[in-house]
Amino acid sequence: MAVAYVEHPFHHLYHPPFRLGISSLTTATFVTLSRQRLSRKDGAFHLSNVVSACGSPSVPILDDSANAIPAAEVRHLHAEAGGSGARQNFGQRLQDFLRQEPNEESVLDFYREAKKDPNFFLDFLSTNFLISFLTKSEQWRNISEIAPDIGICLAFPGSSTGSKAVRLCISSRKFRVADALLDSLAKNRRTAAREFASAMKGYNELHMYGSTVSLYDRMVSFGIEPDFLCYRLVLEALEKSDETDKAARVFEEIRSRGLGSSSEAKSIYLAFCRTLVQSGRATQGVELVREMESSGVEPDHRFYACLIPSLVAEGRPKEAEALLSESLAKRHPPKDQTVFLRLVSLRVDSDSPEKAMEIVAAAKNSGVMLTDCVLSVVVGGHARRRGPRAALEAFDQLTSLGLRPGQVTYSMAVGACARLGLTARAESLLVEMQASGYGRCVFAYAIVIRLYGREGRSGDALRMLGVMKAKGCRPNVWVYNALLDVYGRDGNVRQAERLWNEMRARKVRPDRASYTSLIGAYARVKDYEACVRVYSEFKGSGGRLDRTLAAVMVGVLSKSTRVDQLIRFLGDVKDHGVGLDARLYRSTLYALKDAGLQAQLKRFLQSFGTKAKLGDA
Repeated sequence: MAVAYVEHPFHHLYHPPFRLGISSLTTATFVTLSRQRLSRKDGAFHLSNVVSACGSPSVPILDDSANAIPAAEVRHLHAEAGGSGARQNFGQRLQDFLRQEPNEESVLDFYREAKKDPNFFLDFLSTNFLISFLTKSEQWRNISEIAPDIGICLAFPGSSTGSKAVRLCISSRKFRVADALLDSLAKNRRTAAREFASAMKGYNELHMYGSTVSLYDRMVSFGIEPDFLCYRLVLEALEKSDETDKAARVFEEIRSRGLGSSSEAKSIYLAFCRTLVQSGRATQGVELVREMESSGVEPDHRFYACLIPSLVAEGRPKEAEALLSESLAKRHPPKDQTVFLRLVSLRVDSDSPEKAMEIVAAAKNSGVMLTDCVLSVVVGGHARRRGPRAALEAFDQLTSLGLRPGQVTYSMAVGACARLGLTARAESLLVEMQASGYGRCVFAYAIVIRLYGREGRSGDALRMLGVMKAKGCRPNVWVYNALLDVYGRDGNVRQAERLWNEMRARKVRPDRASYTSLIGAYARVKDYEACVRVYSEFKGSGGRLDRTLAAVMVGVLSKSTRVDQLIRFLGDVKDHGVGLDARLYRSTLYALKDAGLQAQLKRFLQSFGTKAKLGDA
């Protein structure tokens, strides 16, 4: 297939050579034929003749400027085409027609009729106006029809119009229309890179990263030199496509063009750095940052947020902490709280909660306000590794640094107070929580209520329930369990029954702890009938025994001499896989002996063994 290229001399249409393809012709023959086709025919120039003489422009090929027609010949051809008067005449008619906001079919008919006019000539002003109208009205089929004529006549729209048209085609998922338009726009090297960049950006926004990479390869095959924006977009696509090797080749090409002086340098470095990190090469990412600094480009918080967690994941905590210290010293701390969270969690897991506190203090001194998620890891780590007193001290240290704990951190501090028996401090922390806007923390209320229960302050526990409701905090099963335990310890069955009925009214489903507390309350007042009734309800709801509930029920059945029920209950114990401790073993054994049930006693010993001796504690 022989190919010829024509160069347009006009300054407003400065562009690369375009091609007209025809089979079975030599270059010289085709140039002669092109001149004949473009010459006057019966005193008129017909675009339809040119289009019919050309092959399909849908598959652009590489430039070969050696075969280009001289500029003087092109001037002669355009002079024969009717001059500026004919072009202005068509452009004016086109504008008048489009102001009527015609539909898709009428625009197509108008354009086809205009092409039959002897004085018709498509210039860049008409193309610009036509493309703007068609994209705005989303007449994609019409764009597909005129796209080949744009390339043949070299009537390119302005770079802004062309870029916007391509972008709208892609965002509307008219990918074939975008391809046809890019085939023609690719002939204008002055703006082609910008229009291809617009298309690549559109594909990236649709997460069609493979299409972006294919478009880049197509652009290179056209002989169009990508600008740095194109390089950045293709690197971002390669990062998402996990094509590290190809990204490395593209970056080497960028580096050879003097990347350091580009306005896109930082974004390009960042895209390639993320690609390296994604492939598990965080160390090479650090080296890339050093290279960038030597080129005069300063890394920002995004680089540190990318590299630090990756170094942690690769088992390089010291390097990660050194990089964090560098970012804090340069006043470019990572804005992603995940960076601090990972480092703090790493130190807590390695039994160094004090080091985690140092990281938090360094971040605060650099002006970073850490989230409650990070602070809760610090307090929780001290509680797990050093105990509740250390957790409370860590909480106080965080507040002394000026950091504001959130709901989770406050709850952990209240829990530490509960474990230490510091009721007054727990109450003061709860007041601080409410003043800080965290007055709906169910967990904290439940902890304080349990503290009141241990001290026999049932009135204060009930008052706290009223405070919860006043704050708009809906009590859940934890709160009701705490209250049931409080009144169960006091043997206040009436109040326990009120709480139980309130749970049902609020549609709070009781759990095993709820049943255990209520049964325990009835057991303290020796209402064994109620104990058996509540247990039957628990069993009917599909509940499973644990050792605490089993102990309560063995005591109830033994003390009430309900031997038959005790034997059936032991079957439930065995079915649920609950082991008997020494106290339960003795209680059951004595109950069977006192009843004179030797056969059941023998079966009991065979089922549970004789490990729990009567003299054991």
